[in-house]
Amino acid sequence: MYKCARWLTTGLLAAGMLPSVSYAQEGARNFNVLNRLRVEYDDNIYQSENNEQDSFKIIEALELSYNLNLEQSFLSLRYMPSLVYWEDRDEDDSDLHHAFDAVINHAFNPRTSFTFKNTFRLAENPESIDRDSVARENNDYIYNTANAALSYLVAEATRLEVAGRVLTLRYDEDAVADINDYDLYVGGLTLRHSLQPSTAVLGELRYETLGYENELRDSDTMYVGGGVEHIFNPAFLGNIRAGLQSRDFDSAAQGDRDTPYVDGSITFLPTPATRITAGASYSQFEADVNPFASRERTRVFASLAHDITAKVSGYLTAAHTLSQYDGDEAVGDTAVADGDEDLNQFSARATYELNRNNLLEASWQVLDLGSDVRNDFTRNRLSLGWIVKI
Repeated sequence: MYKCARWLTTGLLAAGMLPSVSYAQEGARNFNVLNRLRVEYDDNIYQSENNEQDSFKIIEALELSYNLNLEQSFLSLRYMPSLVYWEDRDEDDSDLHHAFDAVINHAFNPRTSFTFKNTFRLAENPESIDRDSVARENNDYIYNTANAALSYLVAEATRLEVAGRVLTLRYDEDAVADINDYDLYVGGLTLRHSLQPSTAVLGELRYETLGYENELRDSDTMYVGGGVEHIFNPAFLGNIRAGLQSRDFDSAAQGDRDTPYVDGSITFLPTPATRITAGASYSQFEADVNPFASRERTRVFASLAHDITAKVSGYLTAAHTLSQYDGDEAVGDTAVADGDEDLNQFSARATYELNRNNLLEASWQVLDLGSDVRNDFTRNRLSLGWIVKI
């Protein structure tokens, strides 16, 4: 009964929303509708180290978006329901996911502006969520992050930004939730000064509070640092931020820990049809492995987008994340050994534009985890899809 209700909900959504969207497009033309149908082969649906289970699946994803531009404001809303049918998954052959994004920008006057962004995900299987993280527990979850920033032009070349962030992750199953649920609250100040049109320097002060369902893993962190943003030429730009990160663990057994943090990236456009981005970061980060209260995370990434012809485009992305877990930062009475975890991610995607409203796509995604603190796994996903812009 529950499965039938989910299929019916998605069908009614598609049937009920499309006529109203068509009407809006004929008038204000602020609505956009995109439908993506994919057939995918997944060689490790449970992300298991042994006894891997593979399956074909059909993914039907609808994207409804609304954008409104006013004289001083911009509003963007996007809702993306998706239904996944698994050809060979014993306990449940379908998943229904929901994603909702909202962005509001408003300029009060030439000196003061406000930005708000919210990201909401409700999903039934492990997928990438945000902040370059992955929810790996095979369990339903709700993820939401809200960001708000108030920007004020102090002087002609100097801008002050006051920003805050609230992040929530909730798993449905009690046993998983007791270990992995957490809330993150962040507030901070950034002062940016333009030395010249191509170069800006910044200083930042940020404070965050991380609270797990298991309170022994809670911590408070202060960031103090600065950075540089520079345009080397119109086709090459880069930025770097660095500073000191001081984390105070609530559990007396962990105490305090001070480490540097750094985050930088470059973007290169060798031709109008090609875009290359690369970057690296290092910091203390929230741990997604119990009973550790924190981890040191080093991440490097690169991406390439290239228009091969007017109708054919290709995309490559790769990332390597090293997480280092310190046994001294594990909570509980049992001694835990140190451990490293390597996560490699790769994706290749190509699109062919049949016409203005129809695209074909093919993709390959690889997720490879080698870990000292949990099971290893490798997962490949190959898909063919059809995108329709209505």
